[in-house]
Formats: sequence, C-alpha cells, structure tokens
Amino acid sequence: MALQLEQDIMNAIGLGNHYNWYGGSGSCRGRRLTATAALPKAIQDARDAGEEIIPPDDEAIRYARNSERHETSEYSLKETWIAISYVIQWHINQYANRQAVNTLSGL
Repeated sequence: MALQLEQDIMNAIGLGNHYNWYGGSGSCRGRRLTATAALPKAIQDARDAGEEIIPPDDEAIRYARNSERHETSEYSLKETWIAISYVIQWHINQYANRQAVNTLSGL
C-alpha cells in the first residue's frame, strides 16, 4: 500500500493492510459487506479531518460494492479488498488532479 491515507481508511473500514490479513478466519462475506458499507463514511471522515481526498463518489463506491459479487467463495476477501483499495486511491488522485487543474487555471 503506497499511501498512508489509503492504509488509514482501509484500517477504519476493518480490512487491514493486505487481503490475506484475515486468512483462515472463516467466512469473509460479512466483513466484505461491512467494509463496503463503511467506505463512504470513512472517506468523508478523512476529508473532514483535513486529508487531501474528494468526498465519496457514488459511482466509485458502487464499483467497490459490486466487487463483492465477484469473490470466488464465501471465504475470499481478495477481489473486494483490491477494488476498495483502487477506489480509495481514485478518491485521493482525484483530489490531486483537481488541485493541479485549479493551479493551472490560475496561470
């Protein structure tokens, strides 16, 4: 995980810093559903705390929620973990992109 903010949000939604974090702990379906449900609030909480991230984007969050259907079994967390990681990174990158556009607009 490249960004501290991404890691903080992953921890806040209960996924830890790697998809094998819960390896062998039983069914992951509940953990997947809980994490995707908690994602918008965790992103907004980070933003409210002054972190450089855009507000939760509904379409991006939907992508993370849909990933749950692509897990290979009830005991898998990999696809959801990866999708949520990408969604968080996208939110962070969108903030940086908007800042760059605003800077360039002022030139």
